[in-house]
Amino acid sequence: MRMNPSGAARDERGAAAVMVALLMVVVLSMTAFTVDYGKASLEKARLQNHADSAALSIARDCALRKPTCTEDGGNGLAASLAAPNASTGSVAVTSLSAAGGQVKVAGTKTVPFAFASVMGRESTVVRVRSGARWDSVPVEGAPILPIAIGWCTYQNNLPESGKAPVLVRTDLSTVLDFRQDSCAGPPGRGTVSSSRYGYWYTSLLGLGGCRYSTSLDARVTALLGSLITPPGCLSAIGDLKVGDTVLLPITTTSTWVPALSQLTLRVEGFAAVRISAKRFYFVLPLLGTSYAAESGVSDKCSNALLFNPCQGISVTFTRTATKDASFTYGTDPGGRVLGPVNPTLTTGD
Repeated sequence: MRMNPSGAARDERGAAAVMVALLMVVVLSMTAFTVDYGKASLEKARLQNHADSAALSIARDCALRKPTCTEDGGNGLAASLAAPNASTGSVAVTSLSAAGGQVKVAGTKTVPFAFASVMGRESTVVRVRSGARWDSVPVEGAPILPIAIGWCTYQNNLPESGKAPVLVRTDLSTVLDFRQDSCAGPPGRGTVSSSRYGYWYTSLLGLGGCRYSTSLDARVTALLGSLITPPGCLSAIGDLKVGDTVLLPITTTSTWVPALSQLTLRVEGFAAVRISAKRFYFVLPLLGTSYAAESGVSDKCSNALLFNPCQGISVTFTRTATKDASFTYGTDPGGRVLGPVNPTLTTGD
């Protein structure tokens, strides 16, 4: 107690109570901000991860031409990804262009408040966006190794099959064992046939370079004599390393004239293959010398002629490859799934 100038006593206990009450409001506000808004930030980060995962998954399905490549299908995929954790929030497709190779999604979630509700703030809504692109398929290009691989060989050894490397023979002895396989063709094509062997198609002996340009649906006339390794491809084969991934044309047989040892191949697409082994021999005119690339191709090589021993490449088919600058990429209207598939995240905030 103390006297004021007029001599009256003043009790300060009421003023202290007011200050404590004000401080409690500040403390509660800080607690609400720290706990509730911290929780909102955490939930937004989780929602962003969900949106990113949904965008990449939808892009992957679209890149593989799956029927889920629609807005409804994308929404269903996003919902299935959230199913294990019902509190994740909702993610919906905002735009999807199969032709443009792009999808965009948006996510929302209502986050309830614990402390801020005392001050009249019951919840907040967090929002995120994300998107992804996927590579279009190669529609035209100059393969570093212009070796045609049969469509049925591709279908029987799809990337997801997990099969061992398949041998693609290019030796002349296959003339003695020319056989074709039948299998389901590209969408809308029914059953098609293709050779079980590989065929070189380059300019004469490959002297114009080993990168022969071709495009989807092109018809290429090949002679069985072209099974001889073109000397002009010596450098390209020498540079090719086991483990490299390259794009090779995949073909079906359009016509076959046995009397002329001639066939017409239809280019169905370009497949990414990983080289697991290779062996090629070159006999250089006049010099009589030979060049043997890396060994490793020895399985399934019966009927090899003495002057043209078994040769070719062992490959596994893969979905992913680095884009080759010598290829043109676009959307294949036939719906064939060949070549690079690289979904990448493009947006997110």
